[in-house]
Amino acid sequence: MSMDAPPPAPSRAEVEARLRELISGELGRDEATAWAMHWIAAATPGVDDPVVWRALDNLAGADAVSTDRQFLFEEVDFRAWLEELRDG
Repeated sequence: MSMDAPPPAPSRAEVEARLRELISGELGRDEATAWAMHWIAAATPGVDDPVVWRALDNLAGADAVSTDRQFLFEEVDFRAWLEELRDG
């Protein structure tokens, strides 16, 4: 992952759209992780909203594997992340 300057910070609405796409299957886990990592891995991410930062941090782990099942996080987790973002 490049440490170049990331794109401008996403809005809550943009992050919510990504979470909805992840839940619906329109966006793959690896794609969600790659998208979030633009900011998570940046030396200066430029994300001032702590709610957006937390959601990006969650999304960065969307494709994390587990020892007892295929993935660490499941749809119920993605829905919880979405609610956390909305309640932010």
